[in-house]
This record gives sequence, structure tokens and C-alpha cells, in this order.
Amino acid sequence: METHSTRESYQEILKQLEEEKKLRQEAQETAADLEGRLDHVFDMIPAGIYEIDFRTGGISNVNDVMCAYLGYTREEFLNLKPWDLLTPESKELYQQRMEDFLSGKDISTEVQYTIRMRSGEELRCLLNNRFVYKDGQPVGAVVIVRDVTTEWRAQETLRSQAMALEQSFDGIGIFTLNGEVIFVNQAWADMHGYETAQELTGKNLSIFHSPAQYESQIRFYLTDPAYDGANDVQVTHLRKDGVEFPTRMSTSIIKDDSGKHVALLAIAQDITHSLRMEERLSHAQKMEAIGVLAGGIAHDFNNILHPLMGYAELALEDIPFENPASECVREIVRATGRAKSLVSQILSFSRSEKEEQKPINLSNVVKEVLALIRASLPAAIRIQEEFEAAPCLIMGNPTQVHQVVMNLCTNAYQAMKESGGLLKVSLKTESRIPGDMASLPSATLREYAKLEIQDTGGGMEPHVASRIFEPYFTTKPKGQGTGMGLAMVHTIMTQHKGEVCVETLPGYGSTFALYFPVLHMEGLSEEPREKVKAAGGEEKILLVDDEDSITMLLERALGRLGYRIDAYTSSAAALESFTADPDGFDLAILDVAMPEMTGDVLLKKIKEIRPDFPCILFTGNDHSMSKARALELGACQLLAKPLRTQAMAAAIRQVLDEPGEQ
Repeated sequence: METHSTRESYQEILKQLEEEKKLRQEAQETAADLEGRLDHVFDMIPAGIYEIDFRTGGISNVNDVMCAYLGYTREEFLNLKPWDLLTPESKELYQQRMEDFLSGKDISTEVQYTIRMRSGEELRCLLNNRFVYKDGQPVGAVVIVRDVTTEWRAQETLRSQAMALEQSFDGIGIFTLNGEVIFVNQAWADMHGYETAQELTGKNLSIFHSPAQYESQIRFYLTDPAYDGANDVQVTHLRKDGVEFPTRMSTSIIKDDSGKHVALLAIAQDITHSLRMEERLSHAQKMEAIGVLAGGIAHDFNNILHPLMGYAELALEDIPFENPASECVREIVRATGRAKSLVSQILSFSRSEKEEQKPINLSNVVKEVLALIRASLPAAIRIQEEFEAAPCLIMGNPTQVHQVVMNLCTNAYQAMKESGGLLKVSLKTESRIPGDMASLPSATLREYAKLEIQDTGGGMEPHVASRIFEPYFTTKPKGQGTGMGLAMVHTIMTQHKGEVCVETLPGYGSTFALYFPVLHMEGLSEEPREKVKAAGGEEKILLVDDEDSITMLLERALGRLGYRIDAYTSSAAALESFTADPDGFDLAILDVAMPEMTGDVLLKKIKEIRPDFPCILFTGNDHSMSKARALELGACQLLAKPLRTQAMAAAIRQVLDEPGEQ
């Protein structure tokens, strides 16, 4: 019985073993089938997939899609390391992520890498990592790869466009049709006085405009379905502090695919500086036109003044001093002298060429002017001087600079003569960008001598200050001002490559700032003074001027000094006389502005006959004839009308007695 039971037990055990074997076999078959199915699914997924084995550091599996992505065979891909697929920049990122992961740090499961294909072409790919663990330790990872090159390039384009918007010098804004700010760049914020562009998001477009302008223009355009935008429109904008400034606006409507208006794009430029430059150009052109006109008038006026002055001087020689008429004639001489000074200012204003300039110490000129006016100032007006110790050297014309300083100091005195005050004159060097170059990105600092003349008088209203440099504009009572003083200041500063600026406020006085380019030199040298001789003589002079009154005057005045005068009002007749007897003349005085044959042409023809013959050119307007040009033509001197008889006599003797020094 016992043996039978034992046999049955063995049989039961064998039966169980057979069943377990069968089950294991079925499980193995099922696992193999499942593995086959998984491999099939692995290859069928439309994304690139590969597996990494952290124990070997290599790639343990890869699907066909991934191989097709990069152009490798499966065998080639399985022989690669994960970092072999990456560009140098992405490889550094991969190594850093692995170090962080293996040290226990949390890392994102998604990352973008740039992967290099077998052909060398680069793809931007999004990698999704699923880590595999065994006994709590990472042993590998499954990596799903998606090509995002197109999306990445689009994002890069958007980023570049956004960067361009942010870095633009122009203000750029996008607004809803209700005027709400969707986007503005930093240039827009800076232009309108805001610290950041972000603080404007959600604000209304109305904060950049006055209420009237917003209602009449901006809101109307936003709500008009026919409006497509307007280019190059000048619009006044408001800063955060309420100050208005001009802009040049370019706007366009943003539409959706159906053509519906969805937003407004606006590009704004602050044109404050541009308008100022246009105003300066317009002013310069107006000054030039007035100058040409003034030059022509001055020429004719000088031809009238010359005989007035000359005959008055001759009359004084004939009238006894105690005769009552003598004082009347002296007043005529003084009046013509004042008229000459005024015409000289007009000519200087109209002259296109610069006056002769040389190195001068600006400090000395200013101090000389202050010494002259100090004695004439009333006690109620004080002078305060502030000068740098070092010499302030500029390239300038001493007479013109003296005229500028004297003019401004006189104006300052006149502004304070009723109530008294302080005349402050300061001189220092200063580095600045020239005003006409301030808007240029390449503009550099230059060193200037800054002369400030400040008064504590009544100041000027803005509409007056804007016109003070216009010729003939004056606020003085009739008969007390010509309106040429500040126009001359402007002209002279331009000729000296400098600038003049004014700051004034009604009730608080005015400050004129003159900027002269600094000249760097070791020292100054003064030119020798001209020798002046006023004696007469017996030489024969050929005199040519188309004005009968001038030829008659000079013939009589110089005749009294002993000269023999052969006078002509025709250049052709004068040339005929000279050609007939060239050795019979000792000197020629030729008017420049002659009809038919000008004085310079006559001079050339005379020189062709006698190259060494001394000639003096005489002009009522040196706009078309400069001293340098006269000397170049062969003239010994250039004299300006009107001229005192004694000055004419001195010039004649200088030419005749010292021909080698001309």
C-alpha cells in the first residue's frame, strides 16, 4: 500500500512538472511573440526612436524612421555613441545634462539639440527622454526624436524681427482699433518719456495726443473701415510730462485673412532736430538773399556817399572855421561817416568771402572792449569778469571780433540802463558737438572758446528772440537802431566757423553764448603796421570811374595836392588814352564796377602794355572783388568807397614811393 502511494506521488509531481514546463514554454512563446510585436510597433511609430544603454554608453536599438531621418543604416547607427550625432554646441549641452542627471539633479525630459545628419546637414530636433530603471538605478533611456527645424527657423525669424523692432531708432507701436497698446518698442517709450515699454502695454493711444487731436484725427482713422493708413504725416505727440513735440508718422492697418481691420501699426520719428535744421537752412537762405540785395544797394549808396563826403571835406578847406556854415559842413562829414559805417556793415553782411583772419588772443580782445565801455557805464551797472588764466587763441579777424563783443556788450548795457544790473562776461574753453552735426552718429566733440555775455535786463519774448538775427529787425524806437547789429554778429560768427546761441526769458535777462573754434599754437605774431604817408605829388594819374560826381571830386581833390589828373567815365576811352602814351602816366586808379569794360579787365589790358605799371582798384562793393583777388590781378591796392581824401592821398603815395613792397 505504501509503495503504491509513493508511486502515485511521483506521478503527480511529474505531472505538475510537465504542466509547468508547458506553461513556461507557452510564456516564452508569448514573450517572443510580444517582443516581435513590440519591435514591429517600434519600427512603425512615425517618430525617430533610439535606445541608450547607460552601462555601455552606446545605442542599443534604433527604429527605421530614425535611420531614415539621418541617412544611416541600422548597423551604422548602432555603432554610434549618442553624442556622435550632435554638433559641438549641443554636445556640450548633452554632457552637462548627463552629469546633472547622474548626480541626482532633476532635468527636463524634453530638450532641443542640433543633430548632424550623415550628409553633414544639420537638423533642429526635439528629444523626449524616457529613462529606464533597474533596482532603482537608471540603466538606460528611450529617446523619441521629432524634427522641428521648420518651426525653429520660424521662431528664430520671429526673434530676429522682435530684436529688430526693439533695436530700431524709430518708435514702433501696434494698437487695437480701440486704441489700446498691444506692443511698443523701447524707442517709442523713450521718445515719449517713459522708462520701459512694458508699462505702456494696455494703455490707450490717447495718452500720446491732445484730446482735440485724438478725437478729430486718431480715433476717426481707427474707426474708418476705408482707412488703409497714411505715410509721412506730421503729427504732434505728447510726452509723459505733457510737453509737445513733432513727429513724422507712418501708419498702416493690419488685416486678417478676410481683409477685416484688426490693428494699427505706427512708426514714429521725433523730428524736432530736423525741423530746427530746416528752419536754420531757411533762415540762412533768406539771409543770403537779403545779403545779395543789400550788397547791390550798398554799392550804389557808396557811389552817392563818396562825393558827399569828399565835397564836404573840400568845402571845409575853403570855409573859415569861425564861419557858421563850417559847423554845418562838419555835421555833413560826421553824418556821411555814420552812413559809411552802416554801409560797411551791410557790405560785411552781404560778403560771401571771409575777412582776412589770423591767430588772435580772444581774451585780449574782450578785455579791450570792456576797458572801452567801462568808463561809459553808469554806476548802477556792474561788470563781472570770469576769464581762464591761459590765453584763449582763435583764428579770427580782430576788427570783426571786436565789433561782435562791443555790439553784444552795448546791447546788454542798453537792456539795463533804466534799472541797472549786472553785466557778466565769462570766457572758458568747452568741448561740444557742433550744432549742425548734433544728429549725426559719427559726430565728435570739438574744443571751443565759449564767450558768454549775460545781462539782468528785461529779457525777450519768444517771438522777439526768434527774429533777433534778421537784418533790419529791431525793437528800439524809431531812429535809435538800424536792426543790423545782431545780424552782423550772426554773419561774423558764421565766417569764423563758430556759433551764437541765446537764452532769454522775459523779466530775467538774456545770455548770448559765442562759440569760437580753439586754435592750438605756441604764440602769436603781430603783422607790421602799414606805413601811411599823406603828402601830395606831381605825378600824372589815370582816373577811371563811371560816376561823373566821383571823377570830378577826385580830380579837384587830388589836383589840390599837386597831382595831374586825366579822368574818364569810359574804360574804352581811358584805354585809348593810355595806349597812345603809356609812359606819360605814373599811376592808374580804376573803378571795378564799370559798364562795358570792368576795372579788372581794364587792369589786365594796361598790364599787357606796361607789366610794371602801378594800379589801384577802387570799389563801392567788395562782394565781387577781394583784396587777395585784386593783388592776384596785379593791383597794388584795393580801396573801398567812400574814402576820405587824406586816406586816398596816403594810399597813392604808398604805391608810388614803395612799389616794391606792395
